Amino acid sequence: MWIEENTNLLRSKVEGFLTLADVEQYELQLERMSGEVRSKAGRVRFLVDSTAASVQSPDVAAALRQVPSVLLSPEDRLAVVVGGSALGKLQTERMMRDDRERMFISEQEARGWLQE
Repeated sequence: MWIEENTNLLRSKVEGFLTLADVEQYELQLERMSGEVRSKAGRVRFLVDSTAASVQSPDVAAALRQVPSVLLSPEDRLAVVVGGSALGKLQTERMMRDDRERMFISEQEARGWLQE
C-alpha cells in the first residue's frame, strides 16, 4: 500500500490468494495510511488494483468486505479495478457496501470517479 504524493491517492495492489492474517495486516495498514491521507487531504480516495487477484475463499471475502469500515467519512471513496474473471467481478461486486464503493474495469475510469 502506498500514497501517491501528487494526488494524495491511497493505492493498493492485491495479487493471488489472501489469508485471514493477510486481511488483518491489510486492515491495520489501511487504518494507518488512511489517517495519514485524511490529515493531508481531508478525505480518503482509495484505489485498489485487484486485476491480478484470485477469487478468494468465502471467509477471506467476508473479512475483506469489512475492511472499508475504516473509511467512515461520507466524502471518502473506494474504487476497485478488477480483471477479466467473471467470478472475480461477481465476488468484488458482492463486497461493495454502499455508493462510496465502486468497481471498475479500467484504472482511468476509477481515477475519474475518485476525482469527482
